[in-house]
Amino acid sequence: MTAPLDIRFNGSVLNGSTINANLSEVIGSGELIGRLSATDPDSGDSATFELLSDAGGAVFLDGDLLRATEGAVFDAGTAPSLTISVRVTDGTGNTLTRTLVLGVTNET
Repeated sequence: MTAPLDIRFNGSVLNGSTINANLSEVIGSGELIGRLSATDPDSGDSATFELLSDAGGAVFLDGDLLRATEGAVFDAGTAPSLTISVRVTDGTGNTLTRTLVLGVTNET
């Protein structure tokens, strides 16, 4: 059995190590930021996602959905980007880790 080949965020491959995605300052608690998926050469293999770093508690995973944590403040003036690290584990225990950089956009 082989490890997952990639992790995707909203369909874009987290290729190599980072991808930039924009995040609005006005996102609410629990609001969907994006969806994770993985490509695995083993047909029908499952994928479980885990946050290894959550941008200081600003985000959480709900299965394969990345959501804003209650009380998190997204401010482009003080933190123009958030960095998270995601690991996917397939059904046979093989893993792949990637980094996602979320750019915060000013919504004044």
